Amino acid sequence: MLNTAKQSKPSAVNQALLLRHKFTVTQQEKVLKILKKNPGIASSVVIKKMKNDHDPLRITERHLNRIRVLWNLSRGKGRPMLTDLKKNNLAEMEKPKKKRINSR
Repeated sequence: MLNTAKQSKPSAVNQALLLRHKFTVTQQEKVLKILKKNPGIASSVVIKKMKNDHDPLRITERHLNRIRVLWNLSRGKGRPMLTDLKKNNLAEMEKPKKKRINSR
């Protein structure tokens, strides 16, 4: 039987190999810049920002979270606060129009 404790946590060398395959050096630099600017930002928002910058990431949110642990840039547990991206999206949304009742 194989020892599952050793398999559950890959070494840093293996993580680095995985990073270069799907997560290019230029993307790493951009993500690192975003995370250093705002360390409390959610990984899903980082992925959306990269997609909006026409450089979509080919890694999952879970993988990005593991990379953040390697970089010591992981954020605290819990629900993220309202970020600037969500504030902008909320501002762009139209408020529903009320129906007028024509009374004569």
